[in-house]
Amino acid sequence: MEVSYLVLSYPGDFGRLWPNKRFAVPFESIARKIDPDKDEVEYILNVDEEFLKKAPGFDIDNWPDFADTKFSTVLNDYYRDVSINLVA
Repeated sequence: MEVSYLVLSYPGDFGRLWPNKRFAVPFESIARKIDPDKDEVEYILNVDEEFLKKAPGFDIDNWPDFADTKFSTVLNDYYRDVSINLVA
């Protein structure tokens, strides 16, 4: 099995306005920091709040069809330029 998307919700003021909104983020747009001492992985979406406000999302009670090519094209196009490079 291969992971294609991570689904997240966003807290803060934005999240309070749309508490049920979720985002499917292409896995290749997620940075990963590995801590070998703790055997842990931290997943990081390297975007600002404005980017996320405009991101395609869905309601927690109305999940999309992840196999739909139109859905995946929209997400992949939106997250195409997200950097997975992290500044230490």
